[in-house]
Amino acid sequence: MLRFNIAQLFRAALIALFISIGSQKSGFAQVVPDDTLGAESSVLGNGRVEGDAVQMIEGGATRGGNLFHSFSEFNIGAREEVYFANPSIIDNILSRVTGNSLSTIDGVLGVDGSANLFLLNPNGIMFGPEAQLDIKGSFTASTAGSFGFENGEEFSAVASETSLLSVSVPLGLQLNTQSQGDLTNAAFLSVGQGENLYLIGSQVSTSVQLSAPGGTAQVLGNQIELIDRETATPSSRNSPDDTELIVQATEGITIPDVSDDELRFLDDSGDIQLVADANTDGIGNLRMVDVQDSLRASGRDIDISGVNITLGGVDTSSVNLEDEGDISISTISDDIRTRDLDSSSDLSSGDIGDGGAITISSTSGNISTQSLNSSSFSFSDQADSGNGGAITISSTSGNISTQSLNSSSYSSRGQTRNGGDITLSSISGNISTQGLDSSSYSFSEDSGNGGKITISSTSGDVRTQYLDSSSLSIGGYSCLGGSIIITSTFGNISTQSLNSSSLTDNFPWRSEDGGDITISSTSGNISTQDLNSSSISPYGDIGEGGAITISSTSGNISTQTIRSHSDSVTENGRNGGAITISSTSGNISTQSLSSESESSYGDTENGGDITISSTSGNISTQWLDSSSVTYIGNSGNGGDITISSTSGNIIIAEQISTRSEASGASGGEGDGKSGDGGAVTISSTSGDIRIQGARSDSNAHRGDSGAGGNGGDITISSISGDITNNQRLFSNSRSSRGESGNGGAITISSISGDIRTQGVDSSSFSYLGNSANGGSLSISSAMGNIRILDNLSSFSLASSISKAGGNISIAAEEGSIAGSEGSLLFSSSVSDSGEITSSGGEVMLHSDHVADLNIITLASGGRSGDVYLQSLRNDLTINDLSVVTTAQVEIPDPRRPERTITVDLRNIGQSGNTSLVSLRNIELNNFSIQSDANGRQGAGNISIESPSQITFNNSQINSSANGSGAAGNMRIDAARLSLGEGDRLLAATSAAGTGGTITINTTESVSLGEGVKDSAPIISVEASGSGRPGNIVINTPNFVLSETARITATSTATATNPDGGGSIDLNANQMDLAGTVGIFAETQGQAPGGILTLQPYQANLSSQNGNQILDSGIASDVVLSSGSSFDLTLAENSLISASTSCNGNCGGLQVLAPEAFTICGPGRLAVESSGSGPAGNITATARSLTLADEVVLSASTIGEGNAGDIDFNISDQLTIDNSTVESRTAPNSTGQGGNINVNDAGLVSLLNGGNFTLNSEGTGEGGNFTLAADALTLDSSQITAITQSSNGGDFTFNLDDALLLRNGSLISTEAGKAGAAGNGGSIDINIPNGFIIAVPEENSDIRANAFEGDGGNINIAARNLLGIAFRPGISDTPSSDITSSSQFGSSGTVTIDELNPESLQLEDDLPVETAPATVARGCRGQGSRTGSFVSTGRGGLPSSPVDALSANTIWQDLAPLESLEESSVILESALENPNKEETALNMNEPIIEAQGWQLAADGTVTLLAEHAEPATHLSQANMCGS
Repeated sequence: MLRFNIAQLFRAALIALFISIGSQKSGFAQVVPDDTLGAESSVLGNGRVEGDAVQMIEGGATRGGNLFHSFSEFNIGAREEVYFANPSIIDNILSRVTGNSLSTIDGVLGVDGSANLFLLNPNGIMFGPEAQLDIKGSFTASTAGSFGFENGEEFSAVASETSLLSVSVPLGLQLNTQSQGDLTNAAFLSVGQGENLYLIGSQVSTSVQLSAPGGTAQVLGNQIELIDRETATPSSRNSPDDTELIVQATEGITIPDVSDDELRFLDDSGDIQLVADANTDGIGNLRMVDVQDSLRASGRDIDISGVNITLGGVDTSSVNLEDEGDISISTISDDIRTRDLDSSSDLSSGDIGDGGAITISSTSGNISTQSLNSSSFSFSDQADSGNGGAITISSTSGNISTQSLNSSSYSSRGQTRNGGDITLSSISGNISTQGLDSSSYSFSEDSGNGGKITISSTSGDVRTQYLDSSSLSIGGYSCLGGSIIITSTFGNISTQSLNSSSLTDNFPWRSEDGGDITISSTSGNISTQDLNSSSISPYGDIGEGGAITISSTSGNISTQTIRSHSDSVTENGRNGGAITISSTSGNISTQSLSSESESSYGDTENGGDITISSTSGNISTQWLDSSSVTYIGNSGNGGDITISSTSGNIIIAEQISTRSEASGASGGEGDGKSGDGGAVTISSTSGDIRIQGARSDSNAHRGDSGAGGNGGDITISSISGDITNNQRLFSNSRSSRGESGNGGAITISSISGDIRTQGVDSSSFSYLGNSANGGSLSISSAMGNIRILDNLSSFSLASSISKAGGNISIAAEEGSIAGSEGSLLFSSSVSDSGEITSSGGEVMLHSDHVADLNIITLASGGRSGDVYLQSLRNDLTINDLSVVTTAQVEIPDPRRPERTITVDLRNIGQSGNTSLVSLRNIELNNFSIQSDANGRQGAGNISIESPSQITFNNSQINSSANGSGAAGNMRIDAARLSLGEGDRLLAATSAAGTGGTITINTTESVSLGEGVKDSAPIISVEASGSGRPGNIVINTPNFVLSETARITATSTATATNPDGGGSIDLNANQMDLAGTVGIFAETQGQAPGGILTLQPYQANLSSQNGNQILDSGIASDVVLSSGSSFDLTLAENSLISASTSCNGNCGGLQVLAPEAFTICGPGRLAVESSGSGPAGNITATARSLTLADEVVLSASTIGEGNAGDIDFNISDQLTIDNSTVESRTAPNSTGQGGNINVNDAGLVSLLNGGNFTLNSEGTGEGGNFTLAADALTLDSSQITAITQSSNGGDFTFNLDDALLLRNGSLISTEAGKAGAAGNGGSIDINIPNGFIIAVPEENSDIRANAFEGDGGNINIAARNLLGIAFRPGISDTPSSDITSSSQFGSSGTVTIDELNPESLQLEDDLPVETAPATVARGCRGQGSRTGSFVSTGRGGLPSSPVDALSANTIWQDLAPLESLEESSVILESALENPNKEETALNMNEPIIEAQGWQLAADGTVTLLAEHAEPATHLSQANMCGS
């Protein structure tokens, strides 16, 4: 037995089941009392109620206020009316049926009074479709077995005896579990106002049209079936009566198929509860058989609960009620399935009420529903809508699946209120929904707030379609957009578009803030379409865009367009909403993200920040925009944009924009100030980054004083990933009429990845005002390569005063830096009006390989920035790179990209320094530097430094002075330097500024000219104005100039500086001019030429801590010392020249060496004059000087200028071997020949055609020759002075020891060879203590002849003349002669003063004994070092112990003979070939000194000696090593 307590009926839960009810029709009442009450039995009779005849039940047992009736049968037929009489003292009428048949009621059952009626029949009760109740009190119909009372007694329909109690009402029902009947109701049942209606049974089937106005209609049973009425509701029911309907089942509620697809509850205002598991034992379901059917309860709240719920639609909407009914469906442990649920308020006229709330919940079951509608919707004129009802769907562990949910507030002609909140939650289940709408939308008036949308699942997936929590007004004020929150701790989230915006579209209404949007999953993936949390009002004030946050700890994130704008046309814009997307380890993929603040005619605030981050996942996004833009007004700051991934890749498919842009009013009215551009930060620790450019500009247009803010900083970094930027990066500040701000810093960096970028701009420019600083640009990769595909610029450009250009730094320490088609690196400070400017920024390149770039650093009125190219690890290779500050430069106009700006720097500006440094080799291919001084300031210096090799390949460096400032100096420091075809170093001045000096300092070698085919100078200094040219200094141990290369120091025809020309200093130990090469110091005008100096290498390195330090501070472990000798090798047609071609003085040529200076080869060293200016002098200063193998040393003139002198300051030995030293005047010249002077030399030797020549072929006097030395030897050589038409030059010889003439040698001064008058020059030979020696038959002569003039005088003062004699009257003989003749004039006077002609020893006076030898020939010890012995002067030591003594032999230090066998071979050969010149002497024969000489009649001198015995102390060669 189950016992129900009436006081707890509202809390009991009952279950709905199907019951098939048979319909009984009766034409008469079958009310049969039984005899259980004895004398108090019930009586059926006739009576009247309100004048109508009825059947009246009277009698019964009265106990207090209770009246008991008992029947064996109780039936009411159709059209019959049965009433219970109601004595006045009776409050409750309790009736029972004790028979075995059910009770059928097809007519009217009533109470003639206000008592409550209880009907109890355990066999069953059935109300037919036409049944009616006429009961003013409560009515209870039950198939229970008995009524229970408080004292435990019962009024039973099944027990044989029962006591009747005088309680006020029964307290409960006892259901008969053995034979309990069904309760069926197909009728409309109604009780009195404020009373209750109860239908109670085990299985109950009832119509839902039950009325208890102001009270409760309650259906209780084990299984309950809710059926549709077949007949219409009585028309007497005109309006809702506020009946609360409660249906409670313990085993379930069933709704069978409804004929018209709608189970309609009474239009009422009372709540409806459908409880299918009232006792919460987990077995009560609610099931609608046909889910296409629906429950209709207009304006009524419905609360549905059960274990498992299957529903079609639920509709609580109303067209004539103020508020709609709520819908509540809940289960504890099983599923809920519904079709459409509708609690909307919908009217076509008049104001409407609120939509009803919809609540669906299941503790552990799944929830499945179709569309839910709790909106308030009005489309009538001037009709306002109410609030949308809240929609809540929750399941603790089950899944949730819905179609569209609508809790909006909508009006087509009136105001709207708030959209209802929508909440979907499941702790562990999945959530799937279609569109959710909680918006507030008015077409003509104000709109309310959008409702909040919350979807959450702890571990399940979330899938939604379009979500709308916006506030939209077309003709009025829009309120707040509702927030949207979607969360799943472990599940995936997938949504379509989300809209939480606030939008109005009419003047002058404003919009409020857009709602925040938050989507988060701890470990699941997130996928969304468009998200919009903007605030937009075209003609009114606006609020802020709502924040948008999407986060997943380990899942992927995918979104489409995201917008969080604050936009207005006429009024001020507010802040754009922040957008944040983050995933710890998942990938992120988005389309465009935009968080702008924008206004057409008002001020704007800041763009919202955009942040995208993933710890280890990839990031892919399209266009990003967090700008602040106004077309007439002031703009705020652009929002910061930050994109970061620790180890994932980052791909941005379109340009990033976080600019601030403002315009003043048309015509320049208003400020039009712009704020700062937002910062852009993109970073990945190990992933690649690929973007399509970024703009972080600050632009102020047109306003009276609109100042530009600062450009935002842009930072792109990856530690080990590659970085690719495919469009330009901008961080500019510009202003039309006011001052512009600073350009933002732009940084791109990777530790080990490659970098590839298009153009980068960070500039400050103003149309009509001052500009600030350009931003710094930094691109670096420690181990990767860098590729620059377009220009990099950081400049300050203004119509008035400009500040500094920003620094540009590019570093790839272990990789390469490369441009594309000459990408430009540009840092400048430029003023259109010529105002003073700051400097251009520095450009710094750090890499082993740099290629295909152009670098410009300039300042129109200041100093251009310095340029640094460095490699601190490996070789530095530079290809196709130029560093330029030209006289006129074109730069792109950032104000109008289709145009360029021409900056004229011809009179102003200064270039900065340029420095190239490498710790290893430097190779320059197609490289150029142009460093100009165009104003008062000097040009920057250029330095190239390497401790190893520097190689130029088709590379040029130019430094020019185009104003009063000096050109920059060039300095190259290296171990080795190579310049070839296409290479050039030029330092020039074209104005008053001094030209730059070129200094080359190497520790090993300099090689110039490989592959050179033209005559253009490879190294040159030049002056063409009033400035003095710079110098050339080459300092190297080994110097090679080859092919057709030239080195020049030139003062052009327009040069006017009187202080001296450019000099050339060549400091080398070995110099090889290996081609048709030239080294020229020349003047072509009135300015003097420079001096050419040749001298040994100078080790000018400074010492620091024991290491050698180059001027740059680079340490070198090479220890060097200066050279003492100079060896110069000349190829045929090579030329070293100092010349003048106009009236400027020619510079000189200096040959300087502390020790020996050797020049060999068929080249020329010359000082020349081809104009009216005198040629310079040649000065050679050394301990010894050798000219060999056809060297020509020349001082000449071909014009009016005098030829230069040649001075030899040689302290020891001067040797002219098959070479010529000449002083020459060319035909038709008028200048005088230069002198040749040999000053205080030791031994002077002219060998193998070696010549001193003073040749005057013009009209000028020939030069003189002066020689002062210890001795002079001529062997097949000449000293001549020849003039064609003028007097011959004079010769003066001052000798200490001897003048030796051999093999046809000649000393001659001849005049008038062309047949013109001219006297022969004089020859003075002064050897007071020495001899003049010649071999008579070798025809060595001394001449002073003339053609038509008089012969020259010859004056000789010597101790003796040997083998040569004066021959008067003749010009030449086959013997060695002294002549002074004239073909047509008088012979010259020959004066010979032999100071001691007879002081000869005769043969018999010579001693017989020779001095014993004191030096023994010894043997070299095994492994010992070879020593050396040097003999100088006229002594007589042979070159070898086995050679005969020869006066012309130079000592050579030889090691001992290696073996006796070699000596024996030599001796045997000598014995076998006694007449052979190479016959060797016996090694045992000692060397004997000459003891005297004798003079034969023919002048032959014979040296005499006595034969001496071999010296016994000399060892034979075969003793060595023994």
